[in-house]
Amino acid sequence: MPDFKDVGLYRYRLTDTKGGSDRYGRCEKCGEPADRTFQQYEEKSYIRASDGALSWTSHLCGVLPRFHRRF
Repeated sequence: MPDFKDVGLYRYRLTDTKGGSDRYGRCEKCGEPADRTFQQYEEKSYIRASDGALSWTSHLCGVLPRFHRRF
């Protein structure tokens, strides 16, 4: 039996990839070129049954498509 309980909460982390379309290609959503691209990561919360501690994991969560920001 698992030592954790799924809480059902999600949070998201946004990371600058330090590159744009010249490095990663065009935006995966709209196809436009981008000066900078960002990667969004999904994390899911759970509670350990043994001590009730709340924690977060990215295991089995999605890495969402890169998107861009135009300046």
